Amino acid sequence: METFREMRNRIFVVVLAAVMLVPVYGATVTVNGVKYTTRGNTEVSCCIADSRDKGLAELEVVEQVLIDGLPYSVTSVEGRGFKGAKYVKSVKLPNSVKRIGMNAFEGCENLESIVLPDQARVDIPVENYGFGGNGPFKGCIKLREVRGNRLEYPAYALTMAFRKCPEVPFAAEIPFLEASNPDEVLLAAASAISSAPVAAPDGTKPQAKEVPECEVDRNIPRSATESRNRFAVIIGNEDYRNGVAGVEFAAKDARVFADYCHRTLGLPESNIRRYENATYGDMLGALKDITAITEAYGGDVDIMFYYAGHGIPDERDRSAYLMPVDADGSMTEVCFPLAKLYERLGGLGARSVVVFLDACFSGSQRGEGMLMAARGVKIKSASVRPKGNMVVFSAASGDQTAYPYKEKGHGIFTYYLLEKLQETKGDVTLGDLYEHLSTNVAQQSVVVNRKIQLPAVSASLQLSDQWESMKLK
Repeated sequence: METFREMRNRIFVVVLAAVMLVPVYGATVTVNGVKYTTRGNTEVSCCIADSRDKGLAELEVVEQVLIDGLPYSVTSVEGRGFKGAKYVKSVKLPNSVKRIGMNAFEGCENLESIVLPDQARVDIPVENYGFGGNGPFKGCIKLREVRGNRLEYPAYALTMAFRKCPEVPFAAEIPFLEASNPDEVLLAAASAISSAPVAAPDGTKPQAKEVPECEVDRNIPRSATESRNRFAVIIGNEDYRNGVAGVEFAAKDARVFADYCHRTLGLPESNIRRYENATYGDMLGALKDITAITEAYGGDVDIMFYYAGHGIPDERDRSAYLMPVDADGSMTEVCFPLAKLYERLGGLGARSVVVFLDACFSGSQRGEGMLMAARGVKIKSASVRPKGNMVVFSAASGDQTAYPYKEKGHGIFTYYLLEKLQETKGDVTLGDLYEHLSTNVAQQSVVVNRKIQLPAVSASLQLSDQWESMKLK
């Protein structure tokens, strides 16, 4: 029979274990002038310990700290965390930081350089959206060097408040914009910074890859007439940054599809907008451009939108995103929502919009493996209905993967799209095109990859009864 002492000890152990499971908030430790505060069982935020300390010229935030013998990951910079630290000249933040609070570095008047996480969320007042006012770098008048841990410029940094930092090389080139349109602000900032190829750690530039050529790349039919009211936006995202595997043949897919648009479908070269390795800013720019064109023509245009690259699902609500080359998929805030794409294209008021997506939205890569942001489990992304006068062709259905056709040097979906355009000289209905895609892509994928890939087509309500008879030419 259990004694009173044994029972008391057992109860004490149970209570102690329960206490240890309760999230810990507010415990602190200071390391080299930076104070770290627990925000739960595994994470801490950081701020400067004493903004008046004249000896704090260089601050480096660590990735992990020990508090009471337990390890904590440093995941955020507190709002106003380094505000007024006028003696600090340099700050380095690790990639473990995923959030930078509002006004984090305001008033650091002697700050000259900062290393930012390659991916993070920045809290900026909506009314300022990073420019002027209360942006995170307001008053950093000597700031001249801004870079990431691995990237030359982190993509999200384009939305930051560098306008009050006259020494930042690109600050003067960012035009002032009204804060009501964040997309416009990001686009303006993106256009001020060139997206140079990312060098390898030893400083060498990536070598050009040899890509096989096949029959659809040669003898592209030529149209006898021009389609001056047809426009194409073509994106091929192949070379991803931040450790994300590339999308094999995506750049070639986009390039050859553009050739077919010009030669076979008769679009003037000036009517074709092709983007290779597009950033988030590039994607916004592409939509801004096609919007302006549609408005100039009073809606009397037909539009094609083609995308080859990574897609990514949001694990929380299964919504689908197109993935810019400067994102790693861990933050959907810097990816482009498929629903937003459909809304923008469907709202143009164009005569027709035909979308081709050689991507999948399950978290898979083109071919084998999962994106670094995925958890190894494929996700069936939520379906999005096209809007306006829109028809969407997708390379794969549900949680399937969009595969490459290595022998041909194309994605399977794009190869059979081009094959049909070549075979018919562009004179094909969307119904016949879908039949060709669905049959051949499914057969080829099963035979070569031993995996199922079924293309899908979806039309807006307005075109549900007539899309099959529509043509690209």
